[in-house]
Amino acid sequence: MAIQQECPFCRRKQKTKNRKCVSCGQDLIKAKDAGKVIYYIKYYLPGKKQVTERIGNYIKDAQAADGKRKAQKCENPGALKKFHDGKITFQQLSDWYLGLETTKSKKYLPTLKINLSNFNEEFGNRIVASVKPFEIEDYQVKRKKAGYSDSYIDQEVKAAKATINKAFANNIVSGEALKIFQPIKNLLRKGSNKRKKILSNEEYSKILEQLPLHVKQIFATAYYTGMRKGEIVNLTWNHVHLEEGVICLEPEMTKDKEERTIPICPELSKMFSSIKRSEKSDYVFIWRDGKPTNDIRTSLKKACKAAGVTYGRFAKDGFIFHDMRRTFVVNITDAGVPQAVRMDITGHSTLEMDARYNVVDLKRKREAIERFEEHLKNSGEESE
Repeated sequence: MAIQQECPFCRRKQKTKNRKCVSCGQDLIKAKDAGKVIYYIKYYLPGKKQVTERIGNYIKDAQAADGKRKAQKCENPGALKKFHDGKITFQQLSDWYLGLETTKSKKYLPTLKINLSNFNEEFGNRIVASVKPFEIEDYQVKRKKAGYSDSYIDQEVKAAKATINKAFANNIVSGEALKIFQPIKNLLRKGSNKRKKILSNEEYSKILEQLPLHVKQIFATAYYTGMRKGEIVNLTWNHVHLEEGVICLEPEMTKDKEERTIPICPELSKMFSSIKRSEKSDYVFIWRDGKPTNDIRTSLKKACKAAGVTYGRFAKDGFIFHDMRRTFVVNITDAGVPQAVRMDITGHSTLEMDARYNVVDLKRKREAIERFEEHLKNSGEESE
């Protein structure tokens, strides 16, 4: 077995010790530092069949993969051969994909595991190459009849497709496997899941009163900053600067992987100052034993019921925690804050996304008509 590097300029595969490409002479050290070099591992299967696997841009991943294949070849060469002879099942492929370090580092790993598990209940024992597109389409219909939403079904199919794409990139499955998903269309139409719920000040106050303290603090932070739930629950005290009056989010904490600075209003500053710091953890919002508060759905659902506010993604005019972000955008817009400043606070990088959250509800439309009517009256008085 051997590890090779591919020159990003001429695509020549060669030894990893080469500092310059043996073909075009380009500096491979600089290319490595820039993450442009691609690593491969080569080995032989029983029967002297040579296999080349594309690993990625990091030599440590290639070294790990090389070690894993050596172990597999020693322990069960027949299984390794089956793995590469197009006889791999969806379940085997899923186990491989979920075992990758890059997959394990994904924040949505728990959801990914559930999606693949659901998909494998139907296709897990099937050889990947044997599945036909119409069977995936039938699966979509079957799940929809079972009461699952379009977005949920799309997530399951996308998880399986991501697994196939990763396997193809690493020469584990052929291009034939990719064709399975090519004709499959998303059930959810673009923009059809756009939410419009905006929490009024009165509703916010009523819900806040009913929440337990550890959830109340998270709820208030969302209301006054527009931060995402993940950004809030993962806050540690080194991100909160009360003297400067800001929260500083690091790139790895945000959805778009860009750092963000969010001003803290006086009301929120008082709340942060009242929080007792844990000796077991540096997290701001603690549940118990130093662990961060994460699951707030149950508390929020109970508080909404007590406050007379409909809760639920699929309920008519139902409220969910993420609606706090839209509520913030609407409130800060109504306060006259310029769009560029608003987008910088929320982390919205496109005008389309900003517009999606800046919902115009019936209340704002009525206020606009009232201002319009007032304008007409004033114009008529001036002309007399």
